Amino acid sequence: MIKKKVLESIVISKVTSQLTQLLENSDFRYLKSEKKYKKIAGDLEYQIQIHTHRTELQFIKEIEMPRITCSILGTLIYKRFNEWYEEKIGETLNLEVWTKSYPLFIVPDFDDFDESSFYEPSKAQIFKSYVTNVITGPNQPENGIGLQEFIDEKLPELLNGLTQNSSPKYVYENRSHPLKYPFFMWYHGFYDIANAQIDKSYQYLLGNIETGKNRKRDVERLKKFINNAKILTGKELDDPYGTTFSKVPNKQQQRLKINEELVFNEILRYDIQNIKVYRVFINQNGEILLYFNQGRIGILHPDGASKLEFELPTPEGYDKSLGNIPLGYDHSNKFFYASNVLLFENGETVILEIPQPTKKRKRKPQLELRDLKIIDGQIYLAQQNNLLIYSLAGALLETRQIDDRIDCIIAEKKWMISGTRIYDFDCKLLYEFKVGKGNRNYTISNAIDTITYYGYSTKSQYFEFEGKSKTLWAHPTFKKGYKELLYSDTHHNFGLMKVVCSPDDTLIIGGGYHGKYVAWHRPSLKRTELIPSDETIEKLKPVNQSKMEGDKIVQLQIKPEVLEIEGERYLKNRGNHVSKIAFVYSGEYFVIHIASSNLLTIWDKNLQNISCEMFNGSIDFSNDSYLVEWDNTELVIYKNADIGKDRGVN
Repeated sequence: MIKKKVLESIVISKVTSQLTQLLENSDFRYLKSEKKYKKIAGDLEYQIQIHTHRTELQFIKEIEMPRITCSILGTLIYKRFNEWYEEKIGETLNLEVWTKSYPLFIVPDFDDFDESSFYEPSKAQIFKSYVTNVITGPNQPENGIGLQEFIDEKLPELLNGLTQNSSPKYVYENRSHPLKYPFFMWYHGFYDIANAQIDKSYQYLLGNIETGKNRKRDVERLKKFINNAKILTGKELDDPYGTTFSKVPNKQQQRLKINEELVFNEILRYDIQNIKVYRVFINQNGEILLYFNQGRIGILHPDGASKLEFELPTPEGYDKSLGNIPLGYDHSNKFFYASNVLLFENGETVILEIPQPTKKRKRKPQLELRDLKIIDGQIYLAQQNNLLIYSLAGALLETRQIDDRIDCIIAEKKWMISGTRIYDFDCKLLYEFKVGKGNRNYTISNAIDTITYYGYSTKSQYFEFEGKSKTLWAHPTFKKGYKELLYSDTHHNFGLMKVVCSPDDTLIIGGGYHGKYVAWHRPSLKRTELIPSDETIEKLKPVNQSKMEGDKIVQLQIKPEVLEIEGERYLKNRGNHVSKIAFVYSGEYFVIHIASSNLLTIWDKNLQNISCEMFNGSIDFSNDSYLVEWDNTELVIYKNADIGKDRGVN
């Protein structure tokens, strides 16, 4: 087969050799890296793009000639409007309108190819190509035109279309959806049209909340629209779905009793059907920090009353959208932190200034705050490849840089971790680990003497910082008969999804793909299969599979079961992946949450599954004292009934 890059190179070379001079006469310039021609005139950016994403070589029997397919597309970018929106809202917008796409074919010369142009495809590549053609169909020869025909007949049409179809009124009248472009029309002075579109969109979003399938998403969309309308046009719209947390009576008074020592009682319950909760953190005093609606923070008193609610600020030069953010509480200095904001108990708020991006980009970069630690009375914040050091008052004292993105900060060692590399605070590389392709997640022991890399890879890897490396097998696929008995009927991968160390580092608990639960004993790393109790196995969801028997499709239900291989017991499971592993009660017990089965399984340090409880949605633990459960409708907080006893609670 011919390499796709070779075909693309031939297309680009032949198209640009004939188009560049013609388009330069119309003030277009070619951008090689983007494979497009660009012209800026007033508020508009005109683009003519060479598309090669479905380029393929065809041989046309009728004319006994090969040819390579491609297409040329005209696009309008409303540059000034995008800049105005970004300045006002703080989010990157790229409003572009496609005009018309022209399918082309290029006739190659035999001199365009040499020995390096060809390769022997693997079976997987052949299969992938086959599936792609079955799904999308091959490019049809009759749909394309030759390059010269395009230049003579279609290029003038494309250029005229870009000019004639660029007016805001034309774009609005030819919109693909009846509710599109309210703010676009406002920017261009069509206020009556814009107001009518805003009102229609508002009513549509309101109605969708009650009739749609994803209430939280739709409520969030409505709130964003209301906010944008106010900022961009000054138009005030009512919000019937306030973000205030609505406390509801503890009617159920739920109680989670693992044994006589470990009991969690329900203390608070909230109606959250109109908000999407991402994370919950509770400090030692019982104050609750919530991260919700992707950018909002709420703080609640221990009695459940609202203390504070606000939107996280967007530092200048960065996109408004946020991903995962640092979230926690510093007990010594008595403040919550969320992203780059410190929230002190006395009501003082400190915003840590983030240096503006130094590189000019088409789009604003995301903030990418990965970790925050307080060390020796100073704040250390990981931001992309920067280690930012602040005073407790929020003054930026120093910026240090490495060549890699900083994932986390190890305060005890004054280390920065970036994937497979570890640096000290002087930005000196200390360790670099060679890991398998899929092992991009890691867990560090509490003593900070080992690191385990895991992920979508057959072997997980365990490294001693000052010693040897070892392999951790979630699935012992090397055992004779293991794969045949447990996974012969399904596509599989044998990697790990979660890894957690016990507080005393004597155990490593892992959750693998296809519902594999396993423990390793440190330092020997002896592997133990975690076998759920009969009660738990009964509650694990089975998986439905289709199987051909003769000319009929038979539906099978595969239930989890325990099998024996060479005298050892193994759990045959499907799905039922681990969503959370946590040690509780000062490490005396650990829990494995299986979200797909709404099941929380509880284990002791002897690796026995002592009980299980049904839980809906997501769960989390805070300070060994609080358990939080939330789904689409309610958030419930449980408190350990044993709080106050001297058992080493942090």
